[in-house]
Amino acid sequence: MTCLHVVLGREEGQLWYPRKVAVIRTSGKYVVCDRGSERSRMQLFTKNGQFIKKIAIRYIDIVAGLAITAQGILCIMLIYPFVISCCIRCRGV
Repeated sequence: MTCLHVVLGREEGQLWYPRKVAVIRTSGKYVVCDRGSERSRMQLFTKNGQFIKKIAIRYIDIVAGLAITAQGILCIMLIYPFVISCCIRCRGV
């Protein structure tokens, strides 16, 4: 098991109340959902905890589920104000 070491905070690259984590098997990178300076947010980190980028999910209150398929597709279940499911192709990550 690997631990993701990051800084506590609300800025990009920091984590504030992390809620969901998924690992991209092919690269070992992490997608983390937490509460930042806005509503829910998603951020991408290397397997060593280095911040890569923020994944925009504007106006979302609750991320209810997070998974990454073997083909590298990020699947998200969102609640705002009703349940929405969406999938995003993770290219180059």
